[in-house]
Amino acid sequence: RRKMINNCPGQDKRKITPEPIICPACGYEAEIFSDEIKAGCPQCHKVFYREVLPTCIDWCAAAKECLGGQAYGDYIKNKSFLLKEKLFSELKAYFGSDLKRINHAGKVLDYAEELLRREGGDWQIVVPAAILHDVGIKVAEEKYGLSAGHLQEKEGPAVARKILLKLGFKKNEIKEICQIIA
Repeated sequence: RRKMINNCPGQDKRKITPEPIICPACGYEAEIFSDEIKAGCPQCHKVFYREVLPTCIDWCAAAKECLGGQAYGDYIKNKSFLLKEKLFSELKAYFGSDLKRINHAGKVLDYAEELLRREGGDWQIVVPAAILHDVGIKVAEEKYGLSAGHLQEKEGPAVARKILLKLGFKKNEIKEICQIIA
């Protein structure tokens, strides 16, 4: 007879441990705990982020039950924060010194997050769509002139697709986000 497993095989082995990490700003060897996504450098006081690789928490249907509601919620919140940071970093690199467009994306994101809190929805789709909703405007203005901003929905999906692929989004997520942008 086979013995049934009533809990996650890795659950009892999971321990929170400090890990060394090099601060990207000053090169100091700092530490970050295994359950953290961001930390502060004790030397230069800059905040830095670890690269987050997918874990069972990302795909397992029992992840919330396994971790507990609070820990699962914290994980999703931190993952969302990291995703927003990466998307804004790409947006800033794309728009350069155009703070008007970058700040506008931040305001749209604030509104979208408020709607997510009130109405629910898939943050993995809504957050990127909100941040990248206007990326086509730069190409539209370059191709068709400064008064052609209304053509951004034509150019936006291709620009967004490149950014989302770079950040490791799944093809079905990219398709849905680009449909929203269009």
